[in-house]
Amino acid sequence: MNNIMTLVIGDIHLRDYKNNRDYLDCQVYSIISLLEEIDYNVVIFLGDVFHFRKPSAREILAFKKILDHIQSNSGWVHILRGNHDSETKGDDGVTTLSVFDKYNGIVVHDHYGRENGMGFTFIPHYENQEIIEKALSNIPENDIVFGHFGYKGAYNSQGDYDSEVDLSCFKNRTLLGHVHLFKHANDLVTTLGTPFSTEYADAGKNHMVAMIDTNSDNPIEFISVDHGIRHLKFNYSELEANKDFINDPNRLTFLRVYFNELTDFNALSLRKEIFSNYNVRWVDVKFHPLVDTEKAMSTFETGKEIFTIDDTLIERYVDENTTDIPKSDLMDGLEILKNED
Repeated sequence: MNNIMTLVIGDIHLRDYKNNRDYLDCQVYSIISLLEEIDYNVVIFLGDVFHFRKPSAREILAFKKILDHIQSNSGWVHILRGNHDSETKGDDGVTTLSVFDKYNGIVVHDHYGRENGMGFTFIPHYENQEIIEKALSNIPENDIVFGHFGYKGAYNSQGDYDSEVDLSCFKNRTLLGHVHLFKHANDLVTTLGTPFSTEYADAGKNHMVAMIDTNSDNPIEFISVDHGIRHLKFNYSELEANKDFINDPNRLTFLRVYFNELTDFNALSLRKEIFSNYNVRWVDVKFHPLVDTEKAMSTFETGKEIFTIDDTLIERYVDENTTDIPKSDLMDGLEILKNED
């Protein structure tokens, strides 16, 4: 194959929130907008296409819409099985992604494999890291590797270390999914991260995709994604000063607003006010902790009571936070805790 341009996209975690059905549509829009801006012949998804191991019909159809768009442009697709795409942790390769494997021009890599004509090696997620290490040791010298796993010292999307694969195991240029942070671990290994923020913990992170031209002396180019979904976090007092930034028309903004103290407003009225004044797709209202835990605990003495919170204050706090859990359930749970010995 000559002059093949390959677009590489990290974890997209398609997710249909029950309390925000718009989010999944925004994810699809973000990816399709990206595809429309870049010339490509091949698209590689590095895994974790879905957020849940057993995705819903809406989530499966959302990915089909993305694939249909790629194929309408005569693009070929390679999809790695991520840990979120696997039905279980059994390393058996069983995945919902297999429903797309029979489509012409789509290849699902549910197990280790290679694309001989392009010099690409694909290593999906395995819980048994010996499988990954063995695969890494048997790769042709000039292949580029695409994987869905971490390396020793890297944090996964939950902020935990979950890999003992040492960087010394990597002998080829490698692009990895699974780790939600764009980072060059060394000269060979790059974690590509996500093409858009997938949660509020991603606020402020750079989001990238990769473009590969194997005919070039420097085959891999990293491209910053400056449109589509983003998560932002601001204190309520900071909103006005950052209004232009928040209202960026190229962004689908999911905004979390913090308050320093409980107010006389309830969450619904606060969200309504922000929706009317800012170009955002979602507003999440949160309050800073009632107590600065670090300061409160600095003079702690075993057995000494530090502070008391009464039922009225707790009920007000519950009223003024957004949650999918009914208030009655939260208050019933409080009673259970109070009655524990």
